[in-house]
Amino acid sequence: MADRDSRFGDDESMAEWQAFVSDNRHIRYEDTSDNWDSIFDFLKQHSLYFTAESLHLAYVTLGDTLELTPLAEPIYVEPPAPIPTKSPAPIPIAPDPRAPIAWRNGKAIQLTNPQRIG
Repeated sequence: MADRDSRFGDDESMAEWQAFVSDNRHIRYEDTSDNWDSIFDFLKQHSLYFTAESLHLAYVTLGDTLELTPLAEPIYVEPPAPIPTKSPAPIPIAPDPRAPIAWRNGKAIQLTNPQRIG
């Protein structure tokens, strides 16, 4: 609005208004004369002081009746196609710890069925 400063009587009120407008919860607020009138009438009807908290209360309460910046449509980005990878290396299988093991000259030998001699 062109005559924004004429709406406030003192610097304290202007500071409260700046705190309200700069709050991230009010990023959709449009500073129009209709919105100003609606919020100011709400404060008068409910006998509230002109503070950032009471302005927030008015904003939340009058949210459906205020002219607000519309929300943007969400942007959907398709995920990139998966890149084919090599199959993983085979996992080595540990020998069964319950199986009997025989050693000869520091080397493991196969245990087989007994054979007849002679």
